[in-house]
Amino acid sequence: MEEIDYQDYIEEYKKLDKSTGSEVYWFSFDDEIAYLRERMKVIAANNQPADKKVSVAIKTMQLERRMLMNYYKAFSDRNIEFLNDVLFENAHLLQMRQISDPGCDHGVFGMRVSTNLLAANLFEDLKKLLPFENGIAKYSPICTSIANLLMAVLYDDREFTKEAVDFAKKALGKKAAQYDKLHVECMLAIVEKDYEAFNEKLELYCKAFKKNNDFFLIQLGKRFVIEAHGLYNLAKWAYAGEMKDKIVIPVADNFCQELARYQDENNHVPGEIRHVYPEDLDFYNQLMVANPVEMHLVSRGKKLFVDTDRYLAEMISKNDLKIII
Repeated sequence: MEEIDYQDYIEEYKKLDKSTGSEVYWFSFDDEIAYLRERMKVIAANNQPADKKVSVAIKTMQLERRMLMNYYKAFSDRNIEFLNDVLFENAHLLQMRQISDPGCDHGVFGMRVSTNLLAANLFEDLKKLLPFENGIAKYSPICTSIANLLMAVLYDDREFTKEAVDFAKKALGKKAAQYDKLHVECMLAIVEKDYEAFNEKLELYCKAFKKNNDFFLIQLGKRFVIEAHGLYNLAKWAYAGEMKDKIVIPVADNFCQELARYQDENNHVPGEIRHVYPEDLDFYNQLMVANPVEMHLVSRGKKLFVDTDRYLAEMISKNDLKIII
């Protein structure tokens, strides 16, 4: 990304309110606070059990708005350290928010939440989202291939890796968008420790993403590809950094080279908390410092599903999360 690319992102963000109907996008932390205060009034007025209040408070966060606002601010101020910090905040909160039953197994975590955790260098937290004990996922071809290959890298188990690679190669034979297939191919290159293929595929992935026509908030997604940063960080970290010095920063204009260099120079240490909520919204401060818990599976008939009820209950009890009104 160069100066013109930062400016394009900023101008595109300013168009959001005009192009998305009733949605109101934020331009400052004060906007987020004002929104959450209104939502907390509703939560306080409802006579619900404590755990239900916590669940509603988490679900009401509007993380998409929060993420986009933070990227907008980082690019407006040309502040890469701030960008690294909000990547940490956003990824952490996104992991905390996985409390709604997706109706499938852990294959659903191959995209979005995992890619944000990787972009923020939260590898240990990713292990809690995808514990080895959950085994091979079988949810859908592309998303599940990515989840399985992530687990193959995280745990480096020979039998698991073989099954994950076989699953992914079969998935590549099915109909899918070019950028999705390139995502899987990037993951395969990491698993196979083929840094030349990875460097080539990651560049192609960034270019293919610009042609993506089915991504939420298309124009912004095309201009700053979080997924590519996650893949880059994973390749640097994988197998105790075996390929670290051979991974090349993409030159694509939707990849933030400044961010990659900043993370490289700081040894990919995760960012820090930038935003502290006022006392009446202290629940969100609790959530920001809460420790992630493991995501387990539960059987329903012959199939396995992520156990979001257990996840929420353990997250509340182990972190003593509570809303004081």
